[in-house]
Amino acid sequence: MSEPDSRSGPDRRKFLAGAALGGAAVLSGAPAAKSQTAPAAPPSPIASPAAAAARAAAAENAQSNASSEAITVSDPGSDFMVDVLKTLDLEYVTVNPGGSIRGLHESIIHYGKNTKPQLISVLHEEIGVGICHGYARSAGKPMAALFYAIMGLKHADMAVYNAYADRVPIYIMAGNVGDQTKRFSPPSWYHSATDLAPLLAGSLKWADRPVSAPYIADSMQYACRLASTAPMGPVLITFDDWLQENSLTGLRDKLAIPAYHPPISPVAAPQALAEAAKMLVAAQYPVIVADRTVSRQADMDNVAKLAELLGAPVLNLASRICIATNHPLNLSGANFSVVPKADVFLFLGVDDPWGNLNSTPDTVTRPTHRTASPTAKTITIGIDEYAARGNLQDQQHAFDPDLPIVGEPQGSLPYLIEAVRRELGSGSHDAITQRAADVKKQHDSLRAGNRQAAAFGWDASPISVARLVAELDEVLADENPTVMTQSIAFISNWPARLWNITRWNHFQSSSGAAGMGFAVSAGVGAALATKGQGMIPVVLQTDGDFMYVSNALWTAAHHRLPLLTVMHNNRAYHAEHMNIQTMANRRQREVTQTDLGTTITDPNIDYATLARGLGVWGTGPVTDPNELKPALQRALDVIKSGAPALVDVVTQPR
Repeated sequence: MSEPDSRSGPDRRKFLAGAALGGAAVLSGAPAAKSQTAPAAPPSPIASPAAAAARAAAAENAQSNASSEAITVSDPGSDFMVDVLKTLDLEYVTVNPGGSIRGLHESIIHYGKNTKPQLISVLHEEIGVGICHGYARSAGKPMAALFYAIMGLKHADMAVYNAYADRVPIYIMAGNVGDQTKRFSPPSWYHSATDLAPLLAGSLKWADRPVSAPYIADSMQYACRLASTAPMGPVLITFDDWLQENSLTGLRDKLAIPAYHPPISPVAAPQALAEAAKMLVAAQYPVIVADRTVSRQADMDNVAKLAELLGAPVLNLASRICIATNHPLNLSGANFSVVPKADVFLFLGVDDPWGNLNSTPDTVTRPTHRTASPTAKTITIGIDEYAARGNLQDQQHAFDPDLPIVGEPQGSLPYLIEAVRRELGSGSHDAITQRAADVKKQHDSLRAGNRQAAAFGWDASPISVARLVAELDEVLADENPTVMTQSIAFISNWPARLWNITRWNHFQSSSGAAGMGFAVSAGVGAALATKGQGMIPVVLQTDGDFMYVSNALWTAAHHRLPLLTVMHNNRAYHAEHMNIQTMANRRQREVTQTDLGTTITDPNIDYATLARGLGVWGTGPVTDPNELKPALQRALDVIKSGAPALVDVVTQPR
């Protein structure tokens, strides 16, 4: 990424102030040096008398306005906003420009020297929020976005909902011309609102609109603290353009910026964790179900420690990698054999415990039946109770656990581990040892079966998704990758089935609400978060998701981010293609035209050419499986040179 320009040059503010004073002196009749007087422009030989009169009137009006109104300002409100931003540990801010944010935009550049935060240019607001989402997942802290009023927030809406559903912190700032007497053109009306927050209804954790300079610092700091407090989520601060652009001279010395202290994770009550430990230790076959539980390596290590103490299998769900894929207690993918045997379930950061204990097949009547034992006990540890909304259904099926514990799973796990150790005592634990050995045998069998399944269609064209994932793993074997994808379902979860993922951020999946237009934007965010850490940012990118936000590649090229995009190009919205086939079969109709509206063909999209047009090295489409690995290797060489690259791989559906 290019660093902020630190070259010396004339002070623009002093230059404009001098120009304003000079103009005022001429208008007031003060003497001016002859050499500074510009010659009058000769009249146009084709100007009509009416045009000349209009020009003269405009000049007279401009002189009148200039003599009565200031044309420069010192110490604008947006400079103070930048001062506050610099206390919040916000490294970057994505921006798509607009008139109502021009004050803060300019202050970040010149007053803030474009450092902490540094502007990241995006061509669409949805991309801007997606970048913040990927950054937050990788860095564990918020990134900021700066958007233009109604237009900006409407474009950003889906990505904001993704971030809300994924419980990640996003710090959104938007400009607005809230005072109707200050709206000076039609766009000022069409693009302004009384209140911008309802445009993102339900997707925001908190919103505010400071109306005075003394209100700015408190509002901005409170927003950052709330975004970063579990359950985390997007926040919105709306700044009126008048507040950004007006001078704070005479008031600035009275404005204070409080010290900012990041929040500490809320931990579950000790007595509740002690009760959970008793239930788990007494269980014959305890099962840990983990999802939104890990945001650093220590969290991943703690999940493994707890499983090892109990000899309990772990079912890792889709949102986070919570335990190493090659850990002997990881039975992810064997849910149908594990769930019926459990007598105690521990759910860690799981949105839908009910869905893991019951089955609702996609049939005409959608009957429900319980797959878990009817006598199995359930423990939940989570914080989502504080994120409940009446309208949004992101918390899914209502569920009444036997022991509901409110607390952030990451922060609570060390205390639960200690409670389990106390409950175990120093006696014999032969039953736990035997259970762990049995789980390991099942784990080994499961992994062997995955490798065997991956071999089917190995030499087929289009290229199998399993081979794509396996070849990518081999190319990255000596690297330190961080891989992002939209949904593990779209790639049949092959990375978790085949790779040895031992670090919390080596593979990240799920956009939160499964909204399209996520992966490549989030990959750019991950590249920003891991910059300088020796990691290789990779996106396993599905084609439908990519076309929502393909110009995110321009941001990667513009900021010199070495992001490797590997296309899973099955030339379809394949999940929807299967949905139409299901409907046709269910209704006993032909399936010969189910490609209408579901495939991305005629013409096929040339993603490598598209990438090159956006400034990214591109190769493909790769259709021969024997050409896949060399293409990936060439792309990796480009990445190591410090530039982004894309490999277009034509693949089988899943």
